[in-house]
Amino acid sequence: MRPLGAPATWPRVGIVTVNWNGWRDTVELLDSLRQLAYPNFVIVVVDNGSADGSEALLRERYPTLTILQTGRNLGYPGGANAGVRFLLNEGVDFVWFLNNDTVVDLNALTALVAVVQEDSRVGLVGSLVYYYRQPRQIQCWGGAEFNRWMATTRYLSEPRPDRLHYLSGASLLVRTAVFEDVGLLNERMVFYWDDVDFSLRARRAGWRLGVADTSYVFHKEGNTVGRKSPRADFLETESLTVFLFENYGATGVVPLMLRLLGKIVNRIARGQPHHLWSTCRGLAAGIRRVMRPAVGIQ
Repeated sequence: MRPLGAPATWPRVGIVTVNWNGWRDTVELLDSLRQLAYPNFVIVVVDNGSADGSEALLRERYPTLTILQTGRNLGYPGGANAGVRFLLNEGVDFVWFLNNDTVVDLNALTALVAVVQEDSRVGLVGSLVYYYRQPRQIQCWGGAEFNRWMATTRYLSEPRPDRLHYLSGASLLVRTAVFEDVGLLNERMVFYWDDVDFSLRARRAGWRLGVADTSYVFHKEGNTVGRKSPRADFLETESLTVFLFENYGATGVVPLMLRLLGKIVNRIARGQPHHLWSTCRGLAAGIRRVMRPAVGIQ
């Protein structure tokens, strides 16, 4: 007997996560996905050329799991898109993006699907994301607001649909029709800003954003490159540069300069002047990507 209020047929959901030298996090995520109450889903793990034996370990632990090997680090969007292409060929109705450093509640997917089915105009749905190490503290209610002129974002900690400008890519359910309208994730934003870009493109195409506030996901955050590392500064600056120029053209220069000035002041105040070189390198790399698309992370 199906639950009261459940659909007669459950839409097929494809779940995609990207692994890069992080099999321990990926294992914890997969084990939580095995407990999902939702009955109709398929999982794809994309390994971005890991050098820590991730692929072999995952294949041994989950012999029936679909694992795609890219052979090199394509960045998060590149790896995720490989999974999306596979899932679209499988005929799924929705794609659920999950960061590999997340753990999900057993009802997380059921709640997401319930919200997206309430309104055919809703194309993207986010979860209520908590901090993994502080599971009672909200990281974000679905996503965040974005200030175009300062190039800053701020997570929402409570329901504020009027300020929900984009949904967090940590947990993001997408209708397959959205990909047909706006394409896949932007692979030139190799790490960060791809979720902002994707949400903005979907909204411009007329799709609405939704939040399933009973879909609980717990996010470790920053496990891949280290949230406050010089490498994180490099990657964030690179992707921000691409994001602003691709979305706003020449007018993106002003918010880019304001954001970088703020970052420089912040790093000096934190006693991290060595991060400044990473920021400068990220700016140069972003400009190169705008001028000529590159493959993978430098």
